[in-house]
Amino acid sequence: MRRLSFFLLFFCFLSGAGHAVDYYVTNTSSESTTAGSLAYAVAQIASPGPHNIYFNIPAGDAGYLVATLEGTTAHFWRIKLNNANLIDLRYERVFINGSSQTSFAGDVNPFGPEIEISGEDATSGNLITISAANRCTIEGLAIIKGPGSGAVINSGNLSEVLGCYIGLFATGEAAAANLGYGVYINSGNDNLVGGTPSALRNVISGNSNHGIYLLTSSTTTIKGNYIGTNRNGTLAVANAGSGIYIDNYPTNTVDSNYISGNTGNGIVINGSLSSGNTVLGNYIGLGTTEANLGNSGDGILIQGGANSNTIGTNNRIAYNGSDGVEVNGAATTKNHLTQNSTYLNTAEGINLVSGGNSGLSVPTIATAEYYSYSNQTYINGTGAAGRTIEIFRSDGAGEGRAYLGNTLANTSGEWAAYVSNLATGEGATASSTDANGNTSEFAVQVTTVNSGATEYRPDGMVGNQSNGSDYIGEGVFNLSGTNQTKTQALSVGQTATYYFKIKNAGNTAEYISVLGTGDSTGWTVIYYDATSGGNDITSQVTGGSGWPTLVNSSEAKEIRATVHSTADTPSTKEVFVTSVSSNNTTKKDVVGATTTASNPSNVGSFSVSAPSTGEADVAFEATITARNAAGAVTTEVKTVYLSIDAGTIAPTSLAASYFIDDGIWTGSVTLDHAGTRTLTVTTEGSSATGTATIVVSCATTEYTNSSLGVTISVPAGAANEQLSISAAEGTTLPGAAPSGYRQAGKIIVITSNVTNFLLPVTVTMPLYQQAPDPQAYYWDGINWSQSGITRVSYTTSSITFTTTHLSTFVPFSQVAGGAISFGPSPYNPSSGSQAAFWYWLDADKTTSLYIFDAAGNQIFRETYLPGSNGGRAGVNVISWNGRNSWNEVLDNGVYPYRLVQEGKAIAKGKLIIFRR
Repeated sequence: MRRLSFFLLFFCFLSGAGHAVDYYVTNTSSESTTAGSLAYAVAQIASPGPHNIYFNIPAGDAGYLVATLEGTTAHFWRIKLNNANLIDLRYERVFINGSSQTSFAGDVNPFGPEIEISGEDATSGNLITISAANRCTIEGLAIIKGPGSGAVINSGNLSEVLGCYIGLFATGEAAAANLGYGVYINSGNDNLVGGTPSALRNVISGNSNHGIYLLTSSTTTIKGNYIGTNRNGTLAVANAGSGIYIDNYPTNTVDSNYISGNTGNGIVINGSLSSGNTVLGNYIGLGTTEANLGNSGDGILIQGGANSNTIGTNNRIAYNGSDGVEVNGAATTKNHLTQNSTYLNTAEGINLVSGGNSGLSVPTIATAEYYSYSNQTYINGTGAAGRTIEIFRSDGAGEGRAYLGNTLANTSGEWAAYVSNLATGEGATASSTDANGNTSEFAVQVTTVNSGATEYRPDGMVGNQSNGSDYIGEGVFNLSGTNQTKTQALSVGQTATYYFKIKNAGNTAEYISVLGTGDSTGWTVIYYDATSGGNDITSQVTGGSGWPTLVNSSEAKEIRATVHSTADTPSTKEVFVTSVSSNNTTKKDVVGATTTASNPSNVGSFSVSAPSTGEADVAFEATITARNAAGAVTTEVKTVYLSIDAGTIAPTSLAASYFIDDGIWTGSVTLDHAGTRTLTVTTEGSSATGTATIVVSCATTEYTNSSLGVTISVPAGAANEQLSISAAEGTTLPGAAPSGYRQAGKIIVITSNVTNFLLPVTVTMPLYQQAPDPQAYYWDGINWSQSGITRVSYTTSSITFTTTHLSTFVPFSQVAGGAISFGPSPYNPSSGSQAAFWYWLDADKTTSLYIFDAAGNQIFRETYLPGSNGGRAGVNVISWNGRNSWNEVLDNGVYPYRLVQEGKAIAKGKLIIFRR
């Protein structure tokens, strides 16, 4: 089975995490005393890891087996464990990597793992156990015929079972049952069984009890496995119990598995401690070709007081021998079943037994009417007030085969919605969920009828802006105002204004009646027939039949409402505006407006939205929202102050007038100081605060030390803290120069509070004159290095390079001892600048410099004493003005020169004089 990519990734992770110890299994012996056996490798581990157990067993081993399946030959190795040598991992970070056999021997078993762990010679015990050890991994094995369970995690956390066949032979078709559970996790948290990609999938089938059993722990993820099927998920290979059994085990996730063909139930969630579990994206009762592989019992059974679990979204639950989902027992409540596909189960799609989910009442569907004009179906009914109604296309037997959408029942329990993909003649059903998360059974299905060519369809919208730029609710239809409600916060005594659009989304002109909420204690509501000015229509809107207005198809009318707070104490007013078809009063749409009045200056907190990163001295955009004690946005704000924990901020204050319209200020903020900064917002006369954390990087920074000839340029964004840089000249090299190189400039020691920069820093430092092909090096504490250094340019007197860190820097040139160079050449003595001879001496010694004319006559000589410039060990730089020993400027020509010690020339060259 080819799982090499995961093996390499995991190996790299361990290599970076510490010093891994590797063990190699090279034979199929079960004895812990036999070197190269699996039991022997485990026995060698006596301390926490990382420890890696790899497999490299030759084909000649006695456990080497050959099988033929589907005309293809498979090769694998079987390790038979006995009672004395069952695998028990007692130290953390142990990785048993069965997939490594593929990487060493090739993919010789295209159907599954190359390594089988068999318990056929054992009479008791579990085959592989992780005992009170954390972060262990069992990967790429077939685990079969155990007298107990196949793979066990006992009081272990953060461990994994990946890419294994458990209860199946290595060919993945026939059962080789473990007599206990396939995988048993007892008192372990944050473990993982399976995963994506498919190489991490476990096939857990054919076991004599549950496929996976979780007991008294939490936060395990079961993902991407086949449980109760063959390796391809096309045939049932039943676990004799349930596919997954969660027993008093909270906050687990069962995600994207095929759980089918099991003798018991697909999934069982049992016990009062089983809460907060999530089951989503699974196929329960189906094979990978969506064929019937139903579990013999329920698809999912929730019982024994299990509570507050979520089944959904996107589970497909079909063909099971009893219910799709059963919730059993008066203490088994608050289990939310949402957006699943449930169909063709033998009994009910959802069955609440003995008071399960509080015996929540089902909704009633009044009509389901298809309209060809909009290609949508109008469905409405009744239920309990405030409940969420999920709407489904039925499978014909009353189960919810396809989720179509949801809506909310209004305060009278009425609900309505338009849905797609529900055609004439198809059945419609629905479920109901209360505020506690209890979900009902499915409603009695109703057959969708064709309501003809004429469609009456009022569509209400609501906004806060008179220009209509913020209208919401177009194409949203319900009777509760859900997803089409606007809010405003103000002070007591103030007025909020809302704008309403009534659109005819049907295909024929009609009168649409507008009804709205009226006055109440502490509030007055007035309606007008225009967005500005207009007539007062309050009495009609709040009256019995509403205000009628003729609206053509696809057109709209706009009105407005003022909601005025008259009390002197805080309160909230909800206004609902209903648009009703005059031709069919069941066709209506409700939008809402919620106004909260609070006491002046009642700011409880500020919300501060700012980017997580910024640059010093560069403005970024921030948003500050004032909120009252209840968390609603408020416009009653006095002067707002901005401060920072280091450096300065601009602006430092905001006038109250910035917040008076909507309680929100958005504008530019500038910080001048690099580092992790906390921006704090306060207000006058209140303890209200708000904060944001911003990692500020440096602005472009230049450091210059003119006396040393050093310039350092740090670009913007190179450091996330305020910079401090200094430079000084070193006296001696901290170590020998690189081989073949000579010092070509001063030793410059640069120190900074930043060790490594995020972007390269540019450094310019002096050179000895005429240093040939100089290179910059830094001292890393042991050697001279160029890591992270890139030379940019150099001149006769300086070198410029980039580096990601600051240190001790020295320029070096690649020259042998005694080498000499002259520059500039050609040299113009009339230029006003001097030329220079640059050379390296291996020792302090009397040294003479000679210059000759073309005829060989000596015209210049200078002698330098040992230890002085010109006669010292190391770099020597001799300045020369282009004159001979008689102070005469040399004529144009070529002049040989020699460097002489003890009467012997140690270096020579030629220079060119060219006077312009």
